[in-house]
Amino acid sequence: MTSFWLSRGSDSPRVNYSPNSNNVDTDTTRDMLKAIHLLAKHGGKWRPADKSEIKSAKRSFLQLTPDYTVEFVWIKWKYAGCDRNSILELLRTPSIRSHTQEHRARLNELLGDWRE
Repeated sequence: MTSFWLSRGSDSPRVNYSPNSNNVDTDTTRDMLKAIHLLAKHGGKWRPADKSEIKSAKRSFLQLTPDYTVEFVWIKWKYAGCDRNSILELLRTPSIRSHTQEHRARLNELLGDWRE
């Protein structure tokens, strides 16, 4: 199985964190999510080593439109691409909860039907 994420490493794709930008939606970010989808579809797993990796992911998602967070959760749900606790930790803080508020019902639906 492959493990992946939009990491902070120089040799992997990433979203640059800038606290003054949010709701980004570009061809590059769409391509990254498509890559995540493809990897998950073929057995790739997101296995964060610790909470700092989840925090990094959260910072990236806070820059993007909320739809990216929902789609990421859906991809992980559909392909059993990570454990439920990692997603719960990703969605735990007030900032990400506020960011995804308009999609709360869908996220709760996915979390309620999580299979591992």
